[in-house]
Amino acid sequence: MIETGRLSTRIAEREPHATLESSLRDGKGRRAHQARKIGGRPCHQGRPLPLAAVQILWINIVTEGTVTVNLIMEPPEGDEMKRPPIQQSEPLLNRTMLKQVLLMTPTMALSAFGYYVWRTSTGAPFELVRSETFTVLAVCQWFNVLNCRSELKSALNLSILKNYWLIGRLALGNVLHFLVIYTEPMNRIFHTVPIPVTHFFLIGAVASLVLWVEEVREFLARRRARTMAMA
Repeated sequence: MIETGRLSTRIAEREPHATLESSLRDGKGRRAHQARKIGGRPCHQGRPLPLAAVQILWINIVTEGTVTVNLIMEPPEGDEMKRPPIQQSEPLLNRTMLKQVLLMTPTMALSAFGYYVWRTSTGAPFELVRSETFTVLAVCQWFNVLNCRSELKSALNLSILKNYWLIGRLALGNVLHFLVIYTEPMNRIFHTVPIPVTHFFLIGAVASLVLWVEEVREFLARRRARTMAMA
């Protein structure tokens, strides 16, 4: 300690005052920056996350994977030849699809995490709230698959019976999710607990926001297309 103090004194004697002042200012600035980083962390620091990592992985791989691939089996809508020709330079992910993605992503987030905030405020057990939030997000994905069957036509007017592959995979997705919620081994792996059956009515209603928002977008898009055709 004595040697360290002497060394610091000798350095201070040799270094110009301006250099030491600059170093001190830089050090204080870095400390303040770190403090702001800590203070700016999400409000859930020290609290459990709304979704477990394994649940997010399940949504991305199983919930989406079991149904989205079957959209390629969707039959033609019937009015393809009446539509304007597609430009060769038009990307596969066109402007309409981008708008849909940019609209659906925050809508799903609002449905799932809005439900989480509300249920938490009611004092419900955390494990139950997380299981229900996980289920809301899964149902949002299923509704969104129905949205993706057509860019402009309402999902309410498209018969799902035309795509048996999609029916089968939706049924499979439901069965797998129910296993995650209602079987003890899967409960341990996925940090879930059984959900009262009556809660599914509310979960379905909240998740259906994804369907209704897309219905509004498609309605406005159809009206815009008719206006342009008449112009």
